[in-house]
Amino acid sequence: MKAGDALPYIPEHQLRLSAGLASERFRANLAATYVGKIRTKAGQGAWDPKESIESHVVWDAVATWNFTESLSTYLKVDNLFDETYVASRRPSGVRPGLPRTAYVGLTFRL
Repeated sequence: MKAGDALPYIPEHQLRLSAGLASERFRANLAATYVGKIRTKAGQGAWDPKESIESHVVWDAVATWNFTESLSTYLKVDNLFDETYVASRRPSGVRPGLPRTAYVGLTFRL
């Protein structure tokens, strides 16, 4: 690494926006995460496609329903639109980001 090199796996730009609705029994949230272009090897100057990851946007959503003060259920979906993106190139080559993944659960508070 030399002075002025960009650090690997640290995007210059990253942003997360979130919006939600809430009532006494129901909550919903939608979030978008933008990750800018990333170098996978320290460097500067022109971007090498084999040593970088393109920018991407991933949307997530969660909804919760409260049955009582103690019991609620939720549905959470990561990568709502099933965006295909590269998460990493090192140490073992190209690895994809998380595909659409859904979680359903119950929460009980004592």
